[in-house]
Amino acid sequence: LLDSIAELNEYVYKYKESAKNNPKLEGKGADDGTFVGPVAQDLAKNPVTKDCVHEDKESGYLTVDTKHLSLTEMSLISMLAKRLEELEKAVYTNSKEK
Repeated sequence: LLDSIAELNEYVYKYKESAKNNPKLEGKGADDGTFVGPVAQDLAKNPVTKDCVHEDKESGYLTVDTKHLSLTEMSLISMLAKRLEELEKAVYTNSKEK
């Protein structure tokens, strides 16, 4: 699970004017401003996040269900926290043995 998420790239991007002006995308995050993070195209290809992406049949635009993505992120954060705890215990145990 963590390995496939590690494959995602982060981008700095702005939405195209055509996306910002599309009434079907209103309220779905295609706003003015600069954004940082993975793009929908990459999320759609990833086995862990593919269900968070939806394609508008008419326009072909991809949108990200950020609520669904947030739940996925929380699961990954939990996994990382447990892994960190295990590593900290291992380091502490090794340092006591020396």
